[in-house]
Amino acid sequence: MNREAEPKVARRDGIDREPPQDELQEAREVATMFNELKALADKHAEMHADRARLQADVDRLTAEVEQARRRRRMGG
Repeated sequence: MNREAEPKVARRDGIDREPPQDELQEAREVATMFNELKALADKHAEMHADRARLQADVDRLTAEVEQARRRRRMGG
């Protein structure tokens, strides 16, 4: 691991220090969780759009069936 790339943490006394490895690991895990949460939110939005499209298809097909039934009842 490149130690120069690791973030410094400013203390209240103004002296920068290297964060402990457990803090770095926890920060990585939190970042990973946020990335996973964003992926889930994107998937949810995609599924919601699919559901809306499918519902529109159902509504359209239902209307077509009703129209065909009316025509058949009218003898046409």
